[in-house]
Amino acid sequence: MGKIIKWTFRIFLIVLAIRIFAPESTIYQTIAPITEPIFEGILESLLKIINDDNTKNAVQEIKNERKNQIEIVEETAENQGNDNSFEDYSQVQEFDAVLPCQSRIQHVTHLHEWNTASNNYFRAKFTILPREACESENYREQMPEPISDGSTKDYYGKVYLQLIRECRPKLDRIIRTYEKIGQKYKLNYYQFAEMIVASVQEIPYVLLHPESCYKAKQWGGFMSSYHEKGGECLPDIRFGLTSPTEFFYNFKGDCDTRTVFLYTILAHFGYNVAIFVSNTHCLLGIHLPNAYGDYLTYKGKKYFFWETTAKGFPPGVLPNEFKNDFWNIALVKP
Repeated sequence: MGKIIKWTFRIFLIVLAIRIFAPESTIYQTIAPITEPIFEGILESLLKIINDDNTKNAVQEIKNERKNQIEIVEETAENQGNDNSFEDYSQVQEFDAVLPCQSRIQHVTHLHEWNTASNNYFRAKFTILPREACESENYREQMPEPISDGSTKDYYGKVYLQLIRECRPKLDRIIRTYEKIGQKYKLNYYQFAEMIVASVQEIPYVLLHPESCYKAKQWGGFMSSYHEKGGECLPDIRFGLTSPTEFFYNFKGDCDTRTVFLYTILAHFGYNVAIFVSNTHCLLGIHLPNAYGDYLTYKGKKYFFWETTAKGFPPGVLPNEFKNDFWNIALVKP
């Protein structure tokens, strides 16, 4: 009998120590439904014996604090386990890795702030799942070469279309975020498009190369000057662009990476959009009522140029360095 009492007392002390020093551990959370009523009973007994107001308050604070800890732990566990709920994502990760497949993070949230050309300020959280970005990366790396007529517009138009179709189902969280912003601020047709494009214009610009960065330095023109200024380069990226899912995971990219993403998002919201390509650049094209400036015509509609790599550009303004380029439409929303 004496040994039973002795071991019971030892077990009690061990459990008490875990409760004090590691209350959020998996071990204690497992036994908490049994041990918590016991400890609360002991605290209640102490309250009756001591019968002192100050002591009552102190013990009650301990109980309340412990209750709050349990609630927080349960809430955190519930949120982490719910992989499909947009509202539950709260973890913010900063990272340098470009390859999503190497990530062990369950989800990544970017805190993003931007201004439009109309000087409207927005702030939002954008969440992406690394496993989905990994799937898109693998798809891009392994997808078959498109059968084209040999022209740049036909080849890349088919590449863009394949990436858009693969990524679109993975962008629902991003789309819902934009949708909520539009509803919150009651943005009209033009303002909503401007808000989305401006958010991408704010994302850091980084050149993506299908070959080595050293080789890209020899291409002359913008490529050479960019590297001479120490611009960041991501080498060995197939097609020289990343998919829309990868883009919002990495939160960096160059002209066609951004344009393909914007085409995907704006097409979902019903905008008439296109992708313009030249030998040196890629731009978004959009048909907007009452817009003016530089445009290309397709089936009787004016599609206005929209620069995506620099802040503050409105639709219809083609950067001076690209005004003499020969532009083609690589892709247009049916």
